[in-house]
Amino acid sequence: MSENLKTFPVIPLRGLTIIPGTTVHFDVRRKASIAAAEESMIDDKELFVVAQKDPVEDTPGFDGIYKVGTVVVVKQLNKLPDDVVRVMVEANAKGEIQSLYMADGHFAGEVSIIEEDKNTLTEAQEEAYVRELRDTLKLFEGKVRELSPSSLRGLLDISNIETLMNQILMRIKVGYKLKQEYLEQNSIEDKFTTIYSFLAKENEVAQVRNEIIEKVKQRLEKSQKEHILREQMQIIKEELGDDFDAETDQLEEKINNLNADDSVKEKLLKELSRYKSAMGNPAEGNIIRTYLETMLDLPWNNETEENPNLQNAEEKLKKEF
Repeated sequence: MSENLKTFPVIPLRGLTIIPGTTVHFDVRRKASIAAAEESMIDDKELFVVAQKDPVEDTPGFDGIYKVGTVVVVKQLNKLPDDVVRVMVEANAKGEIQSLYMADGHFAGEVSIIEEDKNTLTEAQEEAYVRELRDTLKLFEGKVRELSPSSLRGLLDISNIETLMNQILMRIKVGYKLKQEYLEQNSIEDKFTTIYSFLAKENEVAQVRNEIIEKVKQRLEKSQKEHILREQMQIIKEELGDDFDAETDQLEEKINNLNADDSVKEKLLKELSRYKSAMGNPAEGNIIRTYLETMLDLPWNNETEENPNLQNAEEKLKKEF
């Protein structure tokens, strides 16, 4: 960090962190912020912009702002309705504010310019970082669908790791706190870790969300299907009148009175329940009804008294043939 202090007009930003190497526009309505932007524009001065810790606070003090911010050049001012001014700036460098005070109707402060670590990556290392970030970004876009096809292609064509990281933060929806964390990092490795961790976490969250949505969708489809089937069954019942109920009641009575084991009766009662549910499928219903009628016609545990007299059996067989 340079020990040389420079004095700049200062604009505390609500919910916005600006990254060096980018061109950004933002709106201001506080008189002090408008005055700082106008002074910078008129005198062709640089301006220091820094995010507030609490975006709602109207007049933040030194403790109410982050210490690391950005030195920018005001390129354009446009007055909008309701006393709002849109400011376009070109972000040049990173700085750390040492003091904050009011001067000539606007905030001002002493700022130390921060010299970021130089890129010492080898060509192979930078290519590895770029490829990993591209792959993670493609996975992110496949789940979130946030970028237009042209924007995604533009990002994937960037081969410089610093430019790629800055542009990712510019083009996807990222909270100012993450940008602030990124801004406060000096090394490429730390900046990469900040962005990569964010994208990886978002991918994981998106995966869980998609799984939840799919489960809810399946439940809704099942519920809708059941509702439709119940409606169909009700209509069929109404068309059949009392005949169907009488038939099923009669089948149930026969099953209960059947001289068979309980396991057999239980099985037949289950099939009877299936028969009742198959009202909307006549083919299936006919098969189940035939099965039930066949099973009910079987003798099951009914048996005749044993007769061991072979002569009697021979006489009966002769009568038959």
